[in-house]
Amino acid sequence: MPVTKAGALRSHKGFVHLALQSRRPIVPIVLTGTHLAWRKGSFHLRAAPLTVKYLPPIRTDDWTADKIEDYVKMVHDVYVKNLPKSQRPAVIEGAGFSS
Repeated sequence: MPVTKAGALRSHKGFVHLALQSRRPIVPIVLTGTHLAWRKGSFHLRAAPLTVKYLPPIRTDDWTADKIEDYVKMVHDVYVKNLPKSQRPAVIEGAGFSS
């Protein structure tokens, strides 16, 4: 999930629409350490330790269109809980999420 300039994770809903249409599970993948490899405003990558964490699949076969916002928040919370505390997004009033 992309991060805003203020440090909050932006919410996107496209993955929910794909899940509703396909009924396939979502496999969250958390990538940490990228902030060390790719500095803000730079096009140069540096060598840095990165960690890729594949989380358990999230079933979507029973999801319904009337709960899109709930699903976005649930998946957001899964990502945030699996980030190191130092890399968790800032809690911003009115951003739509609080972790």
